[in-house]
Amino acid sequence: MLCILLGAVGMYFWTLRAVTLIPASGMDVWEQPGFIVNNGQLWAGIVLQALSLAAMVVLSVRKPWGRRKQK
Repeated sequence: MLCILLGAVGMYFWTLRAVTLIPASGMDVWEQPGFIVNNGQLWAGIVLQALSLAAMVVLSVRKPWGRRKQK
């Protein structure tokens, strides 16, 4: 669920905001506090998405709750 929300909603809006800020300010955008905050949020989203994907892989392979019972 976290991957879906981060990928579909969060990453889209953070990337869109970064793309709209860059043409308005050019290379001086790195000095604007709004862009710095947005950049941090984008990187936090990337890290959270990668961690949640890794957790899904680990949980699907290790199955700490045991194997499923066959019918």
